[in-house]
Order: sequence, then structure tokens, then C-alpha cells
Amino acid sequence: MSAMANSTDARRLSRRSRVAYLQKRIAQAVLSLYGWGGYAFMYLPIVILVVFSFNDSRSTAQWVGFSTRWYVEMANDR
Repeated sequence: MSAMANSTDARRLSRRSRVAYLQKRIAQAVLSLYGWGGYAFMYLPIVILVVFSFNDSRSTAQWVGFSTRWYVEMANDR
């Protein structure tokens, strides 16, 4: 009877260890997603500003074309 009890305990331990492993993996995935989300939240607006700084239009509501016109005007503004 003790052999059967040990077998049941071993199954419970292995199931518990599998559950603990899965919980750890899920926690790592969630933390990774939060980390990447934080970086995107901080750096994506900067990337968007840089891209739209090369817009040829006065308005950022529509993309007209690629131009360095605004950088030339900024350099010549004295």
C-alpha cells in the first residue's frame, strides 16, 4: 500500500511541478510583453515624429511626399 501511496505522491509532485513550470513561463511571457509594450510606448512616438518631419506638406494630417525642405528652412533660419 505504501508503494501505491508513493506513486500517487509522485504524480502529484510531477503535476505540481508542471503547473509551476507553466506558471513561470506565462509570467515570463507577460513580463516580456509588458517590457516591449513599454519600449513601444516610449519610442514609437519619437519614430513617428522623425518620419513625419520629412513630410513635404505643411500639415501632418496628410502625407504629400518625402522632402528635406523643413530641415533646409530650419538651417537657413537666422
